Amino acid sequence: LAGSAPRRTLANISLWEGSTQIGSTIASLAAADTATFNLSANPWQVPAATDKVLIVKADINSYLYASSGANIILSFAANTGITYKGVTSASTTHWGTEVAGRAMYTYRTKPTATFVGPSGSLTDGTHTLLEFKIAADDAANVNLYSITLNTILSDAVTSTNLYLNDIVIYDKSDEGTALSDEVATTTGTSYPSGGVASTTDSQFGQDTEGTSESGHIKLYQDDGSVLDEIPAGTEVTYIVQATVIGSALYDSVLARLADVNSGTTDDAIVWGDQTDTSIDSDYVKILPTSYGSLSR
Repeated sequence: LAGSAPRRTLANISLWEGSTQIGSTIASLAAADTATFNLSANPWQVPAATDKVLIVKADINSYLYASSGANIILSFAANTGITYKGVTSASTTHWGTEVAGRAMYTYRTKPTATFVGPSGSLTDGTHTLLEFKIAADDAANVNLYSITLNTILSDAVTSTNLYLNDIVIYDKSDEGTALSDEVATTTGTSYPSGGVASTTDSQFGQDTEGTSESGHIKLYQDDGSVLDEIPAGTEVTYIVQATVIGSALYDSVLARLADVNSGTTDDAIVWGDQTDTSIDSDYVKILPTSYGSLSR
């Protein structure tokens, strides 16, 4: 256990081979953050020259008994973690190397994101670049702090300049109320200091005549406050709108949720669980990769 994870984070620890449980369930961790399984009465047997997969399962306790942002690594300790005996030799041996799992982080709730659209025609004027849904788990509300789009403008005509202006996110059920008031844009893998503007001053793709431009657009509140709160067990549909300027025949605009720099700036969706206010998109289990598409 790490990140201030309390011992009661885990409950009902058990061993499995596929859908078959091995031994008994242990209700909670001991004082040394350990769970010891005594299988001597009914050993788990691995036939000679074969291998098997042993699965360790546990329940995550409810909030107050678990800590948001803490992490758990399940492992078998070196020398003491695994004890095995040869069926023929009856010789007991202790496995000498630690077998460690990956860090798993605990949060009070989780968001699920789903792509909706659009796929439509491109003209000058206000358009929806991307429509998507975010659902909050039944456990608690999800706070949405920012979203980032990977955006591709293809400008086929050298005599015009295709670009976007006034880029804003809305709850689709209330298109009269903008959720964001600030925009950061980049065509690289980090946001330049000069790439921040209010929504009414925001632009993306200037000077694209006859070329394509790919980059990221981040939408958020200037004071860092919540864009929207999604009640537990419900789903909200969001739309990102912008004013299209300078479109011509064969031009197109694509947009999808994406990190500005995966592994470094994972900001496709930045969310909170009522305790932690800066959970990045690494902890959105499935991030939709489909593009909203407008073309002519």
